[in-house]
Amino acid sequence: MEIITLLTANLRSKKNALISVYILMLIVTATLTAVISANDNFSRNLIDAQRSVDTGDLVLTIDDKYATDELFDKIKESPDVSRIRDVETITSHNSVTNGKELTNRSLLIAFQKNKQQFFLYNKKENGFVTKVQEPGEGEVYVPVSLKQLYGCKIGSAFTLKTNHGDVTFHIKGFIEEPFVGGYFLGIKTMYISENDYRKLLAQNIDNASDTEPMLINSHAVHIFKEAKSKLSMAEFQKELNKYSGLSDYGMTLSAEDARDYTLIFNNIGGGILYVFILLLFFIVLIVMGHSVSSSIEMDYVSLGFLKSQGFTTRKLRLLYLLQYLFAETLGALTGIFAAIPFVKLLGNIFQPITGILATTELSLVKCLLIIAGILLIESLFLLLKTIRLGKISPVQAISGGIKDIYFDSRLMIPVGKRALPAKLALRQFTSNKRQYTGTILIVAILAYFMISMTILANCMLPESVEESFGGIISDINLTFTTTFQMEKAIEIEHEIEKITPIKMSLYAAYKYIAVDDTEYNCVIYDKPEQFKSILKGRAPLYENEIIITEILSKEIGKGIGDTVTLSYRGKRGEYLISGIYQSMRDVGKCFAMNLKGESLLTEEQPSDAYIQLEDKEKTSEVISMLNHKFPSLLEASTSKETGDISDMIQFALNTIAIVIYTVSIFFILVVVNMVCGKIFLKEKKDIGIYKALGFTSRNLRLQFALRFLLVAFIGSTAGMLLCILFNDRMLSLLLHTVGITNFQTVYSPFTLLLPMTLICVCFFLFSYLSSKRVQNVDIRELITE
Repeated sequence: MEIITLLTANLRSKKNALISVYILMLIVTATLTAVISANDNFSRNLIDAQRSVDTGDLVLTIDDKYATDELFDKIKESPDVSRIRDVETITSHNSVTNGKELTNRSLLIAFQKNKQQFFLYNKKENGFVTKVQEPGEGEVYVPVSLKQLYGCKIGSAFTLKTNHGDVTFHIKGFIEEPFVGGYFLGIKTMYISENDYRKLLAQNIDNASDTEPMLINSHAVHIFKEAKSKLSMAEFQKELNKYSGLSDYGMTLSAEDARDYTLIFNNIGGGILYVFILLLFFIVLIVMGHSVSSSIEMDYVSLGFLKSQGFTTRKLRLLYLLQYLFAETLGALTGIFAAIPFVKLLGNIFQPITGILATTELSLVKCLLIIAGILLIESLFLLLKTIRLGKISPVQAISGGIKDIYFDSRLMIPVGKRALPAKLALRQFTSNKRQYTGTILIVAILAYFMISMTILANCMLPESVEESFGGIISDINLTFTTTFQMEKAIEIEHEIEKITPIKMSLYAAYKYIAVDDTEYNCVIYDKPEQFKSILKGRAPLYENEIIITEILSKEIGKGIGDTVTLSYRGKRGEYLISGIYQSMRDVGKCFAMNLKGESLLTEEQPSDAYIQLEDKEKTSEVISMLNHKFPSLLEASTSKETGDISDMIQFALNTIAIVIYTVSIFFILVVVNMVCGKIFLKEKKDIGIYKALGFTSRNLRLQFALRFLLVAFIGSTAGMLLCILFNDRMLSLLLHTVGITNFQTVYSPFTLLLPMTLICVCFFLFSYLSSKRVQNVDIRELITE
């Protein structure tokens, strides 16, 4: 009963400090629960959706001419294959919607009434239609991610370019296509009526044999792995290549990799927020430690009296543990319920990007286990911080406790008439540095992460940084038709030079080529010196050389100086790895070579070109000229008009930065309010003395605010130094999932000063507002004392 009585009294008398701990724990728990639950929901719902539409463990996209019974029999002969499912498709490389050229390849499939091929969103896109109607003539169902990519809507035109002219459909609805429906996947599956499908197929068959068809009769072969198979997906794919040579016929994509690509946004955001939550957890520990230390110091006399009445150190430590554990547990439970709307909010944000409608369930078991671990760590921390209770002496407490020593510091700051509030604030800070150490550490942590996120959110802006991520900086992008030959490049550039000199031209191709019997994306440049993101070694200058990413190097177990076997459409060759580079293409699982190296495997020509102009103001004129003079050869557009993965990453990082800034400001508000409250109680008599000497409430409040401004400046400066030391390592680790293995920070006054200024302003304003209670202190407090 004695513990319960004291606990009840402390909960009332120390409610401000406990409320602060409660709020901080609520924020940490709510954020953690929301992120974990949202990620789990998307991952689980994506797997369930793939199973519902019968997606294979590995899907082979192959032209009809290669889809022979002999090939299918070879696939079935593998002991690790349980079954295959063949879906006929029409592949289009040239399509337009909402006036924008699709950078994605389109797979058109005939709608079947009796099969679950996809899930159709309702008009509000918050659920699915139970009964899906067959698309009418000229209608098409498209993945919902096309809204984010191209801004289309129901009724928008979707045009296919064919050898017999354009064929236009109208979007009937948006679908959840769980295999390749995500924003970051380069293939998009659409569904049309059986009649439209047969018409398109007939047009393709009737096409003249001497002209490359713009629509290709193809197949999506779903290959299912035997349930008893112990092979990983990479091993399974390699075994299939040995049995049937899949990589020689088409492109393969596993359901596992498709899920990874679909959830890239979630993984980036989740990883960053997990680190931020971990730092917030450390802040909670610092706040609790400061609160316990201050409480013991201010209650020294009361604690001494309790000891004289028979309370043991063990009981007093238990009392502190129970009161803080009560606030933490209550905050954790409230945070779980507070996470419910945030889980739904995250689902709405991620839905148009992933193309998946996620449920809003809470991962209660996982979250409760993690929260239990957090409470255990905090309990051990509290037991550690309360060890000093054993040093309290009842005799010393009765005799008056610890004497106050004012302005005791080795750094004796002189106090003069000019700028008196600022000098007093500085003197009070230097005289009681330990009291502000925890706050400085909190500011350093928040400043570090806010600066880091500001840098990350702006990392796509400098051209040098984009190139270091494997991107290409250009003014004009050219997309070639299949009739393009490299000999035409001279003519194209000659016409451009009539308008403005060319600063840089680069011709490129992108295709999937097998490396040691496993397919990976290959980037091909006609000028290998344009690879700007090489980390080790050198560019692939010779025709038998390639460069690979660090992620691919680890996956295949080879590095600089090793040889690999490349195979494409039946042709094979030995290539030497000359360097390691960095690229976000296919989340870092890619390699690169020069155009001469590609010619050993295929006679295919570049599919894209990138042009930089000396006079950028002539960009529109050059684009108009190219589209007018070479309509059957290319399509020219500004680089801003072409979709890019970095645009979506930029959006993701901006969103996360806003979340982190908002949470940080809430943390600053709570911390300042709590620390100010402690200082106010501790310095209440001092405030009375100041007022007796003629200081006004405004002077004292300004003094309070200046003291915290100094704390914020020191802490944010420390955070900036931490960022300079550790930011590259942290971001390289966090962005590893998108292929960035060596992040190089580009600092600027904006990225450094914006977070620091915001923190200092928030500390000054919040401390000034929190010190309003100074007005309630009267000179009579001294008489009472």
